[in-house]
Amino acid sequence: MDVKKLIDQEEFFYADCIAINSCELIGFEIKGNRIEFDHKIVIDMSDLTYIFNNFSVDIAGSIYAGGEGASHGSCGFFYKKTHDYLDWILISTESNPFTSVEIKNNDARFSTSSGATWVVPNNNIKAVYIENEFNISNSL
Repeated sequence: MDVKKLIDQEEFFYADCIAINSCELIGFEIKGNRIEFDHKIVIDMSDLTYIFNNFSVDIAGSIYAGGEGASHGSCGFFYKKTHDYLDWILISTESNPFTSVEIKNNDARFSTSSGATWVVPNNNIKAVYIENEFNISNSL
């Protein structure tokens, strides 16, 4: 599995998952305003969706980008690349498309079309959490 190659081809897995450093793939579930990672969640490597960028921003030498998946209107993704190296990517089948990013106090804050904000604190994708969780619950 070459995650960076998938992204370059504008494709990604149609599953609630993250990939770290182009090699570690982890499934997750949304629990309240937190992401709960579960290595037992099976990700079908053949179930791909096309992904479309809604934004791409260069911040301090890293590219932060995000958008939507073609498989369903509720599907969104965001990622960070540094010097053509994929730091991490997250795709959610429940988030709605991601529309923008801002960096605030070393946290990457990705906004969705539903009004929720997914926060990656201190570049730690495994600690991601959701603000305005109420909006996500209403969009499911």
